[in-house]
Amino acid sequence: MKLDTKRILLIIESSTSYGREILHGISQFAREKNNWWFLVELRGIEESPPLLLKNWKGDGIISRVSNSKTFRLIQQCDCPYVDLLWDFKNAIKCEDLLIAKKFYEYFISLGFQHFGFFSFGKTEWIQTRKQVVLEEGKQLDLTIHTFEPSLIKDDMCPEPQWNDYYEKQLICWLHSLPKPIAILAANDHQAVHLLNYCIQEQINIPDEIAILGINNDDHLCNIVSPSLSSIDPNAFQVGYEAARMLDHKINFNDLSLFERRTIEPKGIIVRQSTETLMIDNADIIDAIRFIRKYATQGIRVCDVLEEVQLSNKTLERWFKKTLGHTPEREIILVKLRHAESLLRNTQMSIRKIAELSGFQSERYFVQFFRREKGLTPYQFRKNIE
Repeated sequence: MKLDTKRILLIIESSTSYGREILHGISQFAREKNNWWFLVELRGIEESPPLLLKNWKGDGIISRVSNSKTFRLIQQCDCPYVDLLWDFKNAIKCEDLLIAKKFYEYFISLGFQHFGFFSFGKTEWIQTRKQVVLEEGKQLDLTIHTFEPSLIKDDMCPEPQWNDYYEKQLICWLHSLPKPIAILAANDHQAVHLLNYCIQEQINIPDEIAILGINNDDHLCNIVSPSLSSIDPNAFQVGYEAARMLDHKINFNDLSLFERRTIEPKGIIVRQSTETLMIDNADIIDAIRFIRKYATQGIRVCDVLEEVQLSNKTLERWFKKTLGHTPEREIILVKLRHAESLLRNTQMSIRKIAELSGFQSERYFVQFFRREKGLTPYQFRKNIE
């Protein structure tokens, strides 16, 4: 039986990790459907309409565009479409309220009492996200410090650009903040600007200001120093759901706007910008930092004791009081988190990941991982994909 092939035009930016993850989700649905044929071009989110859109006679379109001319042309096409940019009332996105909840839950668990939101530009998605963060903070009876730069003119483009005009305002804001404080940035790109100015002003990250981005742009988050923690908005699932909705519209000839649908974020990918220690004991801070730096290199508790010059009994008592577990357990947890990161962000073999995470052997790593997580490293990686 020959399948009825559907021609689908993809107008989604390939220039960002968020866009590429959306494309990944769409391609996963297409593999399951097995009768979609794509036309796609490498592009940024603000680029002019692709030539493929002119006189498009295909079966459907999935887009994420900021160019209003492009969006109008999509609407004029005689075929179903799904658009994913919030400014045009997209129906599928990661829920801002759930992002806000992740932010507060994470930092409250670390002992933070001061919170902030950083953004620049007046585009709709930024204002919506900020408002949700403020409202959720109010529900928790928290005071939220926001960066409110005065503008020469409103920056309404979907991805606002940093303007030197903001510089003095940001520096003044940073020094006025109560510390330590946890700050959620509108996205990873804006978080990097905040991080850079903290470094310039010699403000310690994360002990004075802990910074959390949104989108988990892996390359960007890992190239900056300190590396940037970020909320993973599950763009893969956004893409998958967009493809599923388009398929429904094609099959049922439904060209109307569909119901709003939200996606739950995957969670917080912890990197150095939030690895702060809200602990008063300097020896314990030194011990924890030593473990986090060298755990994957095969250190043992005796190495920690030598570093901090404490007795085993004292170190264990303080660890249990502070973290709720032993130094040995902390070493294991650091190794496990490192392994999870490699499983999530690389295609390394399980054997190589075990080695780089400081486990004695691949077999021991697999057994330990299954005991801790309830599934094997292979199953963990497959669930991510």
